[in-house]
Amino acid sequence: MKELTVPESVAAHKAGAVFVDANGEDFRQSNGKVPGAILLDNYRKYDVQAVLPQGKDTPLVFYCSNKR
Repeated sequence: MKELTVPESVAAHKAGAVFVDANGEDFRQSNGKVPGAILLDNYRKYDVQAVLPQGKDTPLVFYCSNKR
């Protein structure tokens, strides 16, 4: 796992990485989300098989605010 800078995140998005939004709905409503991102219902507990892409070679970028 690696922490990405904003420019690295933009490059990953352009290269086809799948973004996963671990923010709560209130935060998304007021701050937006990355277009096409997978939205987690709960950042601590979610069904990996059902939510994340099946391909093991798919790059994933998880993001969230540190504000809850």
